[in-house]
Amino acid sequence: MDLLSIVSNLSSFATLHSWLTSQIEKKNENLSSENLNKIDVEMKQMIDSCFNHKEDVQILDEFITNHSYNFKRYGTENLFSNSEKDKVIQEFISKNPRINKELIESILNQYFVKLNNYLNDNISLESKMLKRWIEKSKNEVIAVLEEKIPVNKFSQNNEYSQRIIELGNLIHLEVLRSDFQLSIFNRNFPIDYLVGNNLKDIFFKIEKYLNSINIKEINEKTCWETNLAMESLLNFITYISEDMSIEVRDLYSKKIRKIIVCIEEYDGKTNEYYMSLGALGLMDNNSDERIFEVVMNNLIEFLFKVYEILKYCLKEKDYKSIENKTVKNIHLHTYNKIRHYFTNETRTILREILEHGEINDVKLAEAIGIKIFELRRILKASTRELVAYKFVDNFSTNLQIKYQYIETIHVYYQQLFEGLEE
Repeated sequence: MDLLSIVSNLSSFATLHSWLTSQIEKKNENLSSENLNKIDVEMKQMIDSCFNHKEDVQILDEFITNHSYNFKRYGTENLFSNSEKDKVIQEFISKNPRINKELIESILNQYFVKLNNYLNDNISLESKMLKRWIEKSKNEVIAVLEEKIPVNKFSQNNEYSQRIIELGNLIHLEVLRSDFQLSIFNRNFPIDYLVGNNLKDIFFKIEKYLNSINIKEINEKTCWETNLAMESLLNFITYISEDMSIEVRDLYSKKIRKIIVCIEEYDGKTNEYYMSLGALGLMDNNSDERIFEVVMNNLIEFLFKVYEILKYCLKEKDYKSIENKTVKNIHLHTYNKIRHYFTNETRTILREILEHGEINDVKLAEAIGIKIFELRRILKASTRELVAYKFVDNFSTNLQIKYQYIETIHVYYQQLFEGLEE
């Protein structure tokens, strides 16, 4: 039976779609992933050579990677016409207006030409004829064929994405234009970045968005170590104003930490995931739509509170005074944490360790005229928090003051070593 006879005997668009899908599945077995991977590599090399800005390269690379994934997944089902190709390119340009339009059109046109050539080499004559027939048929047929992944209506809600991206941009600009000169985010995102086909898509994008927070620079500024993006942002707000950050810290502890677990464990549906749902009040109604609403609303609330604190604290532009006050508070907090280690018995020993930077405990005991076991007895409590030690051999260790306490010790030197009250 020829192709046109088959088509004329199909009773409905749904039947047509089902038949085409079955043909596609047979053809997909013979498609060459190697050639598709070669196209990906060629395009990424072209992007790297054409764009100077790292952000532009990331955006285009992400587009190619996502499109390539879908193309490989659905194979010849991804039939596209020139009009469809032009529509995709124009949508990309409208979402990324600051990137060179002519360059984008040139690169993406070359990309789709390569994919079309690949299709021509790998799909059957019948499929090509069917493609031409579909292009001449009613719009309803095309709509059915394009419906590859079920789209959840809530996940297309751009209002949440817009609000989160806008708040992130406001936070970034507020800090950047201050004397802190700190980049909170290390890349830009389009306003509709946090939309997708379903909740899994959105959670993947939220992780990428939050991971663009500049953890390293924030850690260096606040002197607090963390590898968690939202926690680093919380630390910065606490650094700016410990008093005003109480409410934000409470929100982070009760909600945001649970939301991060929910996002990270959503795909695996682990025990931690279900525990996070319980903590977020979602055990009775844990539909994807309800989870989406709770996650997005809490992220918005957190970012809004962060922005309000920044706006208030930085409004007088006296950034140096704010920073000095914050640093002073940090040192005072650290001083109160370590002061009880400086006693009449330990002061001489701790001073020697501080001045040497690192010293062998056997040599230290000899220098101050006490036995090694007595030295270790005196320092036993200090090694729990204040003094770091490294194994040298079976008889000795090297001692040093932990780096995070050295600056505070110099600030409160008299109080700690001479026993003077502040």
